[in-house]
Amino acid sequence: MHIEKNIHLKHFTTYKIGGPADEFVIARTRQELKDAILYALDRGIPYFILGAGANILVSDQGFRGLVIRNKYDYLALEEWSATETKKLKWLRAGSGTLMQDAILLTRNHGLSGFEHFAGIPSTVGGALWQNLHFMNASRDGTSYISDVFHHAYVFNIKTGSETILYNNDFRFGYDTSILHAGNHVVLEAVFSLQKLSRLKIYSQIKSNLAWRQERHPSIELLPSCGSVFKKTMYQGETIAAAKLIDQAGLKGYCYRQAQISTIHPNFIVNQGGAMSRDILYIIRHVQKVVHEKFGVMLEPEIRFVGEFAES
Repeated sequence: MHIEKNIHLKHFTTYKIGGPADEFVIARTRQELKDAILYALDRGIPYFILGAGANILVSDQGFRGLVIRNKYDYLALEEWSATETKKLKWLRAGSGTLMQDAILLTRNHGLSGFEHFAGIPSTVGGALWQNLHFMNASRDGTSYISDVFHHAYVFNIKTGSETILYNNDFRFGYDTSILHAGNHVVLEAVFSLQKLSRLKIYSQIKSNLAWRQERHPSIELLPSCGSVFKKTMYQGETIAAAKLIDQAGLKGYCYRQAQISTIHPNFIVNQGGAMSRDILYIIRHVQKVVHEKFGVMLEPEIRFVGEFAES
């Protein structure tokens, strides 16, 4: 295990923001991932597992502890006989596997379930952490990663051993799972998929990518972490945070090099050189204005990594 010192995390986040980690290690295997966690636990230092680098905001001061870059990208298709006549197709994936790689493999084998998440930067572990979701094919509901997840091999922090958690054990919700409690780390996950024509799967992928390209700012041109705020309740109904932000007149609002996207107001983009404190300033400003106008306190869905000083 090769530990590096003072590695700047901005190079590993979709926001292109983040100060140095005291210690940094890349875990490329299941054992290396466990070893890195045990290294931090044995020394009593904080650790953070970094996947695709989306859905997070890393402090300008970085992270005081060990950042584990999860690159365990194992992928395999398996067949399981549920009965003598019924066979199920399973995808087994390392937690550091990029969702786009899982989507490509399952598409090429005519297996449906992952195509709904095309274009979302995430690893398999990150997808389970937040119960990754996107609109379903008919656009009248939501598809969740929990819909196809079967079980996972996890590292139990308290016991220092591996165990298996099944779908019900994960306590999935909107943007949440049992992983938020911090007692388990996913090593490998197994998903149950259905046969579907490759043409239909490809069509769904193409449709989802087009939808996102039309409605979301380009992460390559304007780095972001994805949607910042969760959906919320307003006047007895669930409403998208973007709608309230827009109605509050905040679309396009700028602070230094950070901006509320003019394309999708639930995205705060880095216009070049934005710092985490600039993003945080806009987050707090949005919360204040929306609360004053609508009596609703928006809750961030992103993770804040490191220490943040409120301004």
